[in-house]
Amino acid sequence: MKMLDAGADDYIFFTCGKQELHARLHGHARRYRGRQTSSCEAPRQIGPFLALESKDQRIRLQCAKRSVIVRGQIVHLTPIECALLFILMREGGKVLSHQSLLHAVWGEAYHGEVDYIRVYLHTLRLKLEEDPKHPSYLETITGVGYRFSQLCIPTTFHGEASHSEIVGENRT
Repeated sequence: MKMLDAGADDYIFFTCGKQELHARLHGHARRYRGRQTSSCEAPRQIGPFLALESKDQRIRLQCAKRSVIVRGQIVHLTPIECALLFILMREGGKVLSHQSLLHAVWGEAYHGEVDYIRVYLHTLRLKLEEDPKHPSYLETITGVGYRFSQLCIPTTFHGEASHSEIVGENRT
């Protein structure tokens, strides 16, 4: 479980046979080659915006630093956690299907690996939510997918400036 939390896409048991090992390696190589760009780098390519902030200003994703500020505390994210949270926050309030999340984060070659999403959403909830068993930000829509419950505001992020300072500087 530690390796999945650290960003691994799969794991095998020591008792795995040679054929299964080869099949898994070939599958991962095929999916890796099928990706056009690394989805983990997508949050770093969002143009002039370096952060996404929840409407209630309690969660701020700092894309370039691959970290999130949760109620004033910095929490570091794995590349996959960052990409998944970025997609959910970018589409804040919108329900995203399992398939759309798999394709956006892991690539077009991923179809049935819904467990990946569950594992990473679990770790994100542990990092973001006040009560992970009753999430208020990362919602499960049973049988459909997931959503970040609030609209999010893209912001430029300068050092430790607060949201109000950033918005105040940019208002006309």
